Amino acid sequence: MKFPILTQPGFLHPVPEPRAPALRVATVEGKRLGLFTTRDIDAGEVIFAERALLIVSSVEWCMTFAGNERGAEFRAHAIRDKEAVMKALVKTLPHEKRAAYRALPNVHPRDECGPLWGVARTNGSGIMPLLLAMVVPDMVEHEQLKFLGVCETLSHLNHSCRPNAALHFDLSSFAFMLHAVRSIPAGTEITGSYTDLLAPTAARQAILATFRFQCTCASCVNSETSDRRRRELAKSPALEQAAMLPWLLNKGNLPDDYLTKPSLRALELLRQEGAEASKAYSMHLSQLCLAYAALGDRERYLDARKRSVGLVQGIRPIKIEGFRDMAPAVPEMHPFWRVRMQAGPRSMQDLQAMLKSD
Repeated sequence: MKFPILTQPGFLHPVPEPRAPALRVATVEGKRLGLFTTRDIDAGEVIFAERALLIVSSVEWCMTFAGNERGAEFRAHAIRDKEAVMKALVKTLPHEKRAAYRALPNVHPRDECGPLWGVARTNGSGIMPLLLAMVVPDMVEHEQLKFLGVCETLSHLNHSCRPNAALHFDLSSFAFMLHAVRSIPAGTEITGSYTDLLAPTAARQAILATFRFQCTCASCVNSETSDRRRRELAKSPALEQAAMLPWLLNKGNLPDDYLTKPSLRALELLRQEGAEASKAYSMHLSQLCLAYAALGDRERYLDARKRSVGLVQGIRPIKIEGFRDMAPAVPEMHPFWRVRMQAGPRSMQDLQAMLKSD
């Protein structure tokens, strides 16, 4: 895994920077510390980025298992082993960084995990295996290949089920980057999500209970309305490319708004729920881009593209070798430009060929 990461083009990139300082750490009533904006921030803008103090495997294991331990005895042994690993890792940090790590909050009792691993569990941000797989194509799916990073400043990002920001791991700079998912006025607390944003209220609250707090955002307080919207969203996901085939090929008497109508509805529901940070939001924007390109609707394509690209300013896209850009700045360069409006592809193989770069 190490070699393909280190041999990325241009690795190691500098840590992304905001156009101007944008946050401060301050006390939040009932939450210890939090992050606040120091100026108005636009949707998609980089707010802050930093490399983690530590990146560790997110799983626990028992390395010195004797073979005859069961139940609570085995669990206690695993806790000791994980804490021993954490002590060794923390010891490698410079003195000031070691102190910063130890100063981070830990909400987990000692019978659940050791204090250093508790800090990681409380403050760690996950690194998506899918992201690693994009540069390590032969990476097997394994529990021990799931990682989390503990940051000095970004660990103070508090939760909301209606977050105004999202945390992203930028593999090329090996840094965690916080970006706005909608406009944030100066003086506002910056929040992220610790849960699946589209999960029902009860499921989200169950996860948050492990962090020893209860969310009181508008979605949680108005759970009946919120859950109804989420159920509607679950029934209308963005389609996989194969499911778009009949529409793209103009077969089956499907209407022109077959893709755009459900995506526009989904985006409105997601906006009402403050879920612009969800994968569904970006997927429906991507579906709009593709649909408007296939329809040859230049103005709407550019609007959808602006919203889509604006969500991820500063995130360096991972180029998939041999494939064309699916959101080019020039609409006519889109691989599916006007395919629905003219004699073009007749099969999935034809569409796949159109995606290949020269």
